[in-house]
Amino acid sequence: MKDKIVNILIVDDDTIIRETFSNILELQGYNVVGVGTGSEAISCAKGKFFNVVVIDIRLPDKSGLEVLKAIRENNEDTVAIMMTAYVSIDSSIKALNQGAYNYITKPFNIDQVLVVIDRALEKQRLSMENKRLLEKLKQANKELRKLDKLKSHFVSTASHELRTPLTAIKEGMAIVTDGTAGPLNEEQKDFLNMVKRNVDRLVRLINNLLDFQKLEAKKMEFKITEGDINELIKEVVKEMSPSIKNKGLEFTVSLAKNTPKVNFDRDRIVEVLTNLIDNAIKFTKKGSIAISSSKKFKNTICISVSDTGIGIKREDVDKLFKGFSQLSREEGLAIGGTGLGLVISKKIVEAHCGKMMFESEYGKGSTFSFLLPIKEKRG
Repeated sequence: MKDKIVNILIVDDDTIIRETFSNILELQGYNVVGVGTGSEAISCAKGKFFNVVVIDIRLPDKSGLEVLKAIRENNEDTVAIMMTAYVSIDSSIKALNQGAYNYITKPFNIDQVLVVIDRALEKQRLSMENKRLLEKLKQANKELRKLDKLKSHFVSTASHELRTPLTAIKEGMAIVTDGTAGPLNEEQKDFLNMVKRNVDRLVRLINNLLDFQKLEAKKMEFKITEGDINELIKEVVKEMSPSIKNKGLEFTVSLAKNTPKVNFDRDRIVEVLTNLIDNAIKFTKKGSIAISSSKKFKNTICISVSDTGIGIKREDVDKLFKGFSQLSREEGLAIGGTGLGLVISKKIVEAHCGKMMFESEYGKGSTFSFLLPIKEKRG
């Protein structure tokens, strides 16, 4: 700090000590002010910033501790060093507990005094730098919050605006596809089916964006009711079986018997199951997909979706539950989307006080599971 003006205040009623200190410290390039009373010291510190104050424990009008408190209340960045005789070391320790940086004893060893002051200035420099960085970080966080708010507003507005024309497109396509608007040949039906698949995909992307935003803002509503999780699995399996069979994959379902009912939001757990099965289909070129339920431990039910797909590379593991992250592409697989499916599923499961888990071996397949708690019946 010697490249900047460094102000040091010496507070001691002994004129010789003040002058000795001043002479030595001024030779080191410091700007030194010396006063003989506590009142003068407090008055000086109000009108000027001192990097370091050296305060005698015993002053004619006030105690050194009173002066220390008053100066630090005025500017907490000032570093205080207490001066004391050997008999007053207990008072110096008390001063350390009240915010003093260090103490020096009389008679002085000048070299030791200079070391203490240099360390005090370094401590102050680091403290003030930390404050500056903290303030900078707070400002950056404030800007990030603004940007995040703008991003959320944009996602919400854009997604809602896209929903309306997509609904109209889907309704129009339904009219054409079912023949209401006139007969279609097979080639026309194929083209319309391709368009429908892409419209459905776009709808899913929009729904994922809206769900992700609601979950991030903790604004997603859950309608929790008691139900049979196995019955729900059967419904989802029935709906998604054609997609699995169309890809030529084997499909097995193994559900535990006599499973107790659990509390869950039906639509949200359907979303979780659909995401997991859809991922299994997407990442499996050949082999099989298996869905199972089982009672784990004594108070949870585990639902698992296993596949014999490409598995997950070690470098991709950290991306699994991060929004807008895509896994490494495998040749021959068309992988798109927002990368939000697993993130949303994990958050939904955790909102049910459950847990999402996975096991995977690259080249051999993956198993994604989630636990739902069983509500214990009280007798």
